[in-house]
Amino acid sequence: ITREVPARQPQTFDGPVLLDDRGIRLVDLSHQSDPDNPKYENGWRLFYVENNTDEFLTMNSLEVTVGGEPVDLFLWCDLPARSKAVVRMDLWPLQDLDFTTPSELGDLNMTVEFWNPHNYSESVREYTLTMPMVNTEPVVIS
Repeated sequence: ITREVPARQPQTFDGPVLLDDRGIRLVDLSHQSDPDNPKYENGWRLFYVENNTDEFLTMNSLEVTVGGEPVDLFLWCDLPARSKAVVRMDLWPLQDLDFTTPSELGDLNMTVEFWNPHNYSESVREYTLTMPMVNTEPVVIS
């Protein structure tokens, strides 16, 4: 029995590169809305992450603030060696902040760590990242 499966072209993910260090790459894919409930805080933030190392890594956020206020947003993912993933950060905890429009939120600041669960003390790498919660770039339609 044979089965032909056409090769798929790898998908590319564009966005601001937040981290590119020693085999780890993290790209901000920005805010995505829930089509059934389009309020900003009912959406999520997407990130594209690559583990181009030879070891299994876990990624998680440690401290997260929005506009200088601590928030209970969380980012987590297991990354086998030489893997890629799109990771989702649910934004529903933003309901606890007092804002009228998303542009009032300011910057998202978070500390992200990558670590090997079999060797935490020798493998942990921490990065502090800052990005705007709302894209302020003008949209050009041609």
